[in-house]
Amino acid sequence: MIDSSNLTQYVLENYGRKRQDLSIVIPMIIIYIIIFITGVFGNVATCLIIAKNRYMQTPTNAYLFNLAVADLIVLILGLPHEICITWQTYPDIFGGIFCVARALIAETSTYASILTITAFTAERYVAICHPMWSHTMSKIKRAIKIIIIIWFVSLVCAAPLASQFGIKNLQWNITGEEIDGTEICDVVRPLERVFEISSFLFFFTPMTVIGALYALIGWTIRKSTINRTGSDISDQSGHPTDFRTQQQSRARRAVLKMLVAVVVAFFVCWAPFHTQRLLTTYAPEKEQQKEPLQSVLRVLFYVSGILYYVSSVINPILYNIMSIKFRQAFLHTLFKPCRKPQNRATKRRLAKAAYQFAGRPLLPYTKTTAMNGTSRKVTSRNAQLHLRRHQEDVVPSTSSVKTNSNKEEFELLARDIILTDFKSAPCSSAVVVSSNRPFHSYA
Repeated sequence: MIDSSNLTQYVLENYGRKRQDLSIVIPMIIIYIIIFITGVFGNVATCLIIAKNRYMQTPTNAYLFNLAVADLIVLILGLPHEICITWQTYPDIFGGIFCVARALIAETSTYASILTITAFTAERYVAICHPMWSHTMSKIKRAIKIIIIIWFVSLVCAAPLASQFGIKNLQWNITGEEIDGTEICDVVRPLERVFEISSFLFFFTPMTVIGALYALIGWTIRKSTINRTGSDISDQSGHPTDFRTQQQSRARRAVLKMLVAVVVAFFVCWAPFHTQRLLTTYAPEKEQQKEPLQSVLRVLFYVSGILYYVSSVINPILYNIMSIKFRQAFLHTLFKPCRKPQNRATKRRLAKAAYQFAGRPLLPYTKTTAMNGTSRKVTSRNAQLHLRRHQEDVVPSTSSVKTNSNKEEFELLARDIILTDFKSAPCSSAVVVSSNRPFHSYA
């Protein structure tokens, strides 16, 4: 028989109180509810906007759609459980099957998010730094295949970590008996080094890759700005297009600021999670009950818990605030106007790039433009086909200086077009985190 006289004190020493002060619990639950409502609405809206508008179904948006799905999984599976354990830490009321399933799905969606972020960053690197490669490599089918591979790899990598979890009871240190009412979902079959491997593969490595690629993107944009400033861009009347140059310069500065924000947000939202996970898993249990480690773990637990789910809300908010194209698509989906928004400036610039690269004179841009003696409507698709058809005809010759100049001008114009959509999109990829945290107690 367990001696009930010291039982309560023993449980408090090991698990802490079932519920923290209401001054902490109530604000945390309110924050979680706000995050849940905002995150579900924003991510569902993102999925609907991309799914219902064919002109939004691009390789870039395929990655963003996948991230929105991962965010929804994290929010729907994680936040209700988080609210429950915030209100009452133990005993666990969901059971062993839910414990293991939640660990598996949470880890899988988290890994998928991180790999999607990395793949998305690589896609943007190619688009900005090598726009000629992007023209042939960036395909929607290719993006879908990569996303399928990402989910498969994520599931395989998450299985070993999820297999550690289960329901366990606190054991009475005198008799070894399990104490009723102390069930928690925690690590019951620890695997050596699994959390270090997880942190290395899905935090430190992606952080390094993303930071390096964004640094290269930033350098390319800055170099492109210098080249633009040094060149005299004129319109068809011969007057300098200072206004357009200023707009492009502002767009590039916005992109550079956004790149820094992406990397910082990625670090801020992931670092507390991995720090708390590693400290809780590998610090001796007795040390966790002593100051100052106990206070550090308590702060990390609540801070990382909020950042987990705030990260899932950031993506749709940034789309609506920073992306004109996304706002247009949102209004188009909400109010269903007669026709979808047209980006005429993009079409004109792409057509101009095609003509310049082919070495043909630039004609006034009306609704129809003479091509090879025929009247054809200038559209983005026609310009792309025209460009692709003439790329193979460009060979070194006595006019190579002019050809190289035209090619450089095309790359600058193509980069401008890509930056139009890019300046808001990468923010979405920065921050998706897991809520699968090992249990620890606070007295």
